[in-house]
Amino acid sequence: MIPNFLPNGFLPEGIHEATFAEVQQKLGFSRKREQLLNKMKYLIEICQLMGCDVIYLDGSFVSAKIAPNDYDACWDCTKNKKQVMSKVCESYLNADSETQKDFFGGEIYPAFAKAPLNEDISILTYFQRVQFCNEHKGIIKIRL
Repeated sequence: MIPNFLPNGFLPEGIHEATFAEVQQKLGFSRKREQLLNKMKYLIEICQLMGCDVIYLDGSFVSAKIAPNDYDACWDCTKNKKQVMSKVCESYLNADSETQKDFFGGEIYPAFAKAPLNEDISILTYFQRVQFCNEHKGIIKIRL
């Protein structure tokens, strides 16, 4: 279940599990968001085909912002990580961020990769922090 946004525009701290249908219902409240959700649906299909177990959603899409430019996502797998990684390397999940945005509507990372602005933490941990400060925020987890 996706909780309501806090006064600061973010979700409460934590990883909030939801179905894609719940994400559509809760976060599809503008035309721009609906467009991003349509592209996100394709990302989910690709991740399922590759054997990913979950994706996590972040960025301004997971905020009260009416018209976010894109979303940020990271994927993870608990089984067959080596097999999944070899498939990812040959796909758009391994493309540069502009190609990913064109194709999927957002940027996609492996959850276990190091964060670009802080190599001491993973992308998954980085997603749970408000950019440029040490405050924590919530993200969304979708099981595939």
